[in-house]
Amino acid sequence: AQATLFRVLGGIYGSLGLHDQAIARFTRSLQITRTGSSVDPLAEAETLHRLGEQYAASGDYKTAETRLTDALTARRSHHAPAADLASTLLALGTVQSVTGRFEQAQQAPKEAVAIYASQPGPPTPASVSSLAELGAVLHQRGDLVRAKQVFDEATAAGRAVKGSSPEQVTVLIRLALLVGGFE
Repeated sequence: AQATLFRVLGGIYGSLGLHDQAIARFTRSLQITRTGSSVDPLAEAETLHRLGEQYAASGDYKTAETRLTDALTARRSHHAPAADLASTLLALGTVQSVTGRFEQAQQAPKEAVAIYASQPGPPTPASVSSLAELGAVLHQRGDLVRAKQVFDEATAAGRAVKGSSPEQVTVLIRLALLVGGFE
């Protein structure tokens, strides 16, 4: 219960942009989770993921990548839900992209796209996000033709998502920037 409380507090601080406070709460949650009598590996993986996001938001990309890699390993080894696995892959790919490692960065969203594509049902905002991230990495690598194909796919998937979402807007903005690069 205490680990969950600290994880919730970390999320609140993170949503307020108070990254140092969020990191402190997530770190405390991780300590409690790891030393508790009933270790929950998926709760630990979630905390590692959230820590990675906060480190990335604060600009500490090296620590962010370490935490996200640890979260990915834990999620894979404990058979986390597909959406959780894809979420960590996207976060890891974003960190790798921001640090200029585009070859590595391309693999994570590719895998996330495959995970979402294997799930039944219509596209979700998260699946649109994974396509947008893959398109962005392809664009950064200079593969403009493939990037446009992926953004077009993301746009079509975004139309299938009910209502409007930030992910749909992001795809359209990135597509507009890419198309502007063709002119």
